[in-house]
Amino acid sequence: SLFDTVLLLAKGGRTAYIGPSLHAMEYFTSQGFAAPQNDNPADWLMDVISGDVKNNAENNASLPDLWTASDFEAMPLEDIEGNRRWSFIDDKIVLEGIIEDEWDKIDPLQSGFLDKPKLRLLLKMLSGKTPRHEAFEDMCQQLFPGDDTGKWRVNKRQF
Repeated sequence: SLFDTVLLLAKGGRTAYIGPSLHAMEYFTSQGFAAPQNDNPADWLMDVISGDVKNNAENNASLPDLWTASDFEAMPLEDIEGNRRWSFIDDKIVLEGIIEDEWDKIDPLQSGFLDKPKLRLLLKMLSGKTPRHEAFEDMCQQLFPGDDTGKWRVNKRQF
């Protein structure tokens, strides 16, 4: 239950299940796979995906074909007791982690500062596109108003 949503891939990389992790067992049992009482659910799911657990139903379709034909609809996660919605703080933590990881790739010596070319590269790495010159210069002016030297550096905290 550490993951809200899981994607389980069958042999060949095709989808066998995608949805709430708490409903994966329910889905596979509804498709004719018997789950032993004392098995670890994660181990059992891996056994189903690998083909070690056989389908008890008369349908011998592959896992991806079962999934494609399935009309399985799990209960929405927000209706599951103990589950919580993703929050602004979650977004902030994830975004900060991504920025930190990409920053460290550009600043391998961990100086903690980026000059303009490296900041432009960071923005490209984060967005997948090179920022337009005008937009980038406007951002630089907002970070360091009145600095016309062009020799400024930005640190992680400022960014």
